[in-house]
Amino acid sequence: MADTGDNVARFIGAMNRISRLFVMMEGSACDASLSKPELLALAHIHREKRSTMSGLAGVLGINVSTATGLVDRLVGKKLLRRERNHGDRRLVYVVLTARGTKVAAAYQEQIQAGIRHMLGLLTPAEQAQLIAILEKISGDRTPGSDKIEVAEDDIDV
Repeated sequence: MADTGDNVARFIGAMNRISRLFVMMEGSACDASLSKPELLALAHIHREKRSTMSGLAGVLGINVSTATGLVDRLVGKKLLRRERNHGDRRLVYVVLTARGTKVAAAYQEQIQAGIRHMLGLLTPAEQAQLIAILEKISGDRTPGSDKIEVAEDDIDV
């Protein structure tokens, strides 16, 4: 059995290769003018159908003012629009435009296709083991959890 030092090095190498695979999948998924945080915001809103600014900030792990700048850029690119809540005019939702929906759907489909390909290299038992291990080390056993952590310095304000 390999000692912990060897396992750490192997783990880091494997995670670096997987990270590069995700970067390649994301790069081929959509318009290169979108940053990763912008893509993650579009993907979240696509799943949820709409989001408040504070809800989006919470999911991305950023502050509300940073989320506002991110949304401003996506509104400028005609991928998002703001909608006021008719019952409470103070509450503003961000929703995808038709163009934003197409971009988000293409992004998600490309990522899912890449993951299906990776999982296809494994037996069903290996797939279940991999997912259980990833859930365990990520600290999340809740199916469907989508909290994303984005470093503040990854976002252009």
